[in-house]
Amino acid sequence: MNEIMTLNSNEETMSSTQLAEMLHMEKSHVNRDIKKMFDDKITSSIIGSSKDSRGYVTDYHLPELESKMFVAKKDINYLEKITQFWINRNKATSLPNFSNPAEAARAWALEYEQKQLALAERDEAIKTKAYISDKKTATAMNKASQLSKQNDKLKEQIGESKTYKQAKAISWLPEYFDLKLKAAYSQIGRYLTKLSKSLGYEPKEIDDSKWGKVKAYHVEVIHKFKAIVSEDPNELGKYRKA
Repeated sequence: MNEIMTLNSNEETMSSTQLAEMLHMEKSHVNRDIKKMFDDKITSSIIGSSKDSRGYVTDYHLPELESKMFVAKKDINYLEKITQFWINRNKATSLPNFSNPAEAARAWALEYEQKQLALAERDEAIKTKAYISDKKTATAMNKASQLSKQNDKLKEQIGESKTYKQAKAISWLPEYFDLKLKAAYSQIGRYLTKLSKSLGYEPKEIDDSKWGKVKAYHVEVIHKFKAIVSEDPNELGKYRKA
């Protein structure tokens, strides 16, 4: 296969093949993602390419900055590894004169600084990613809380809240009463209204989409009502189940 190399300069680069091996990805996927991320830089030849005889790209060649940007976007855990790759690459292409202590010390200091920079970049990327994740979580929790409050408010408006319920929202009534009987709910409502006043609770008037204005009763009143009808089978006897 004849390969045609298109590069803008003699700058050191990292190929799609090397990136694919580092990130454990398919090279075709790496090429696809590089094109998506750096299409303008490919067009301007900042990122070079190798093509086969038919003109198909076999490899892209990324300079140091772009290769680090690509790795950071794909998997921030590899930032340290790619930084080490470039340290080794740069070391191989411009070895210091180790017989000169000053030059050797500068080379060691530069390598140390690059490693520290890589760790700082990785930590910052992780922190940023965690911040975004925490922010999304906080936003979701806040939205859920608002929806819960809205739901509670809606339930209170229709008489199905934790503190007030209309007679039709009392789930246990069918156990004791034949609710198909005419005026059953009406008589139960009157009883609950009277019981509410004796217990010091004022019934709430709410809007029901089907029945219009109806009353809702405090749950303490409803609990007391259940205790009464459980103990006395003759209470509201005309409407009790046979």
